[in-house]
Amino acid sequence: LATALTVAAQALFFESHGHDLVRSGLFVLISAGICAAAAGRRRAEARVREQREELAVTLASIADAVVVTDAAGRVRFMNAAAERLTGRAAPAALGRPLLEVCPLVSEETRAPVESPAARVVRDGALAPRSGLLLVRQDGQERPVDESGARVLDPDGAVDGAVLVLRDLTERRSIERDQAMVIAREQAARRDAAALSE
Repeated sequence: LATALTVAAQALFFESHGHDLVRSGLFVLISAGICAAAAGRRRAEARVREQREELAVTLASIADAVVVTDAAGRVRFMNAAAERLTGRAAPAALGRPLLEVCPLVSEETRAPVESPAARVVRDGALAPRSGLLLVRQDGQERPVDESGARVLDPDGAVDGAVLVLRDLTERRSIERDQAMVIAREQAARRDAAALSE
């Protein structure tokens, strides 16, 4: 529109000479190129925005806690499950070190463990590891296992880590209940054997 108005204004208000037509033609051609490049950029930005929204929806719908960090181990993204598990809101967690947001300690020794993000950035993929407790913001401890992988930029350089923390609280409760049932059954068998003797 701006190009068309400029050419129309030049034709209406200025005297036309032969070299003006060449200049006007070059102006129209260059303007059309700029408009095409700008339209292509807007389409590309719209595609990137759609892909980001789709990725965010996908990550938000995962039942396990997903945390994405930068290469220095600072939180860049947390899904809703990570917010529930840690007791921390994502906006408040962004930019903070992972172990500040997700403090992890060894279940056996109660000693703090190395940041999973640092291990992923250094070693690559993080094999699932259990025996960890996540200390929530309210002080509750939740048994978790972790896994993770590197996030690479388009050039293949390490850009950060994506970590998955699985809450084992319910599974541990079921295992305890099953162990209690088995122990009761064994005690009942021993009692029955003693009575029959």
